[in-house]
Amino acid sequence: KNAPDLLCRPYKAMGKTAGLLLRMLSSYFGMGRYIVLDSGFCVLKAIVKLKRNGLFGCALIKIEDSKT
Repeated sequence: KNAPDLLCRPYKAMGKTAGLLLRMLSSYFGMGRYIVLDSGFCVLKAIVKLKRNGLFGCALIKIEDSKT
């Protein structure tokens, strides 16, 4: 958060969450592994980009039922 603005961050244009996820997993690109994500990282743009880079993202998303 306090990093200088001149710092080059790859995937910055994809947004904060998607960019962070892709930067963290960039060393795994091309390995064909499954990545289990927390629902906070379930961003469609990032999951599509992971697939294009040879990773498979999966996340469990819990939807609360308001009828109970």
